[in-house]
Amino acid sequence: MLKGAISLPLTEPELERVAQERLRAVLSGIPFVTLAAPESEAATPVRADFTVALEAAGSRWTLVCEVKRLGQPRHVREAVYQLRHHLISMQSPRVYGVFIAPYLSEESIAVLREESLGYLELAGNCFLSFGSVFIERRGVPNPSIRRRALRELFAPKASRVLRVLLKDPDRSWRVTDLAQSSGVSLGQASNVRRALLDREWALVAPSGVRLKNPTAVLDAWRGEYKAPVLYETQYYTLLHGAPLDSAIRASFEAPAADRHLLLSSFSAARWLAPFARVPGHFFYADAEGEASLKTALQLESVPRGANIIVSRPKDDGVFIDRRQPAEGLWSTGPVQTYLDLAIAGDRGQEAADHLRRETLEPAWHNLQ
Repeated sequence: MLKGAISLPLTEPELERVAQERLRAVLSGIPFVTLAAPESEAATPVRADFTVALEAAGSRWTLVCEVKRLGQPRHVREAVYQLRHHLISMQSPRVYGVFIAPYLSEESIAVLREESLGYLELAGNCFLSFGSVFIERRGVPNPSIRRRALRELFAPKASRVLRVLLKDPDRSWRVTDLAQSSGVSLGQASNVRRALLDREWALVAPSGVRLKNPTAVLDAWRGEYKAPVLYETQYYTLLHGAPLDSAIRASFEAPAADRHLLLSSFSAARWLAPFARVPGHFFYADAEGEASLKTALQLESVPRGANIIVSRPKDDGVFIDRRQPAEGLWSTGPVQTYLDLAIAGDRGQEAADHLRRETLEPAWHNLQ
């Protein structure tokens, strides 16, 4: 395993120097490999960042290396194109292309493996296969930059853009329309657009950007998801059965009530894709919505034994993709409901998977 912390961000010369050091560290441990010093190539239309000449078990090879700051699929495909042109121009059977970046997504690794090219992450994960050399290392934790990038993509403001895209996945969006619909700045919408394109989770059509792989977006979001809850209040109501259902509908009768109050979690799933019934009812509400709910349901705060759970959202993004599953009722949309169920224990995970199969995946089938 490679040692040594990686300090990011690095300048371009520093990144190339670290890449050279990491590659030499990997290859120098092989007893039948003799390495020459890395060489930077002169600036030409077809060039690599550096090459490494070596001898492996009596055969001379040249490694042609492309170094990128980002390792998302779009950047990898660009590098693959450059490497292929360079390898062809060298007109030698013993040349091998290597892509080097601080980290690589699984999709990027798959692209490189399909193209029979090697890769090296600065953290130490790598795959090199040429001549008599075969090295594969996996499982070394990636730098924090990867996790930070995902956290930023699924942060409350950025996730507002994702909600709009996932709500209407067939639609292509101009950045200005996307920003307006999600209530974020043009810069924020552009950043999310670029992040999705880099990961090849979206594509650019003549009429704008649209999702290409909503399944991958949701999988990654689920892995990073934390409920957007400022605080939670537990209440008890004496109402039950039909009177309780009527009271819940009454809490939605105020004008624009759906912008302040929503059924959530299991209560939303009951209408979107019935699967698991659990005791109690769950809501997202701001101050106005909670006041309406307290009046209609005659709620009393309790330290235990609650049958009404009201969560105050940190951001009103949960209201963006709301649904009206039945007359007089509003709930979180399928994506928000799925995410909340996914962190609600074993029964919640089962309900989330059911909701995904019944509601989300059929709508996304033609986009894969």
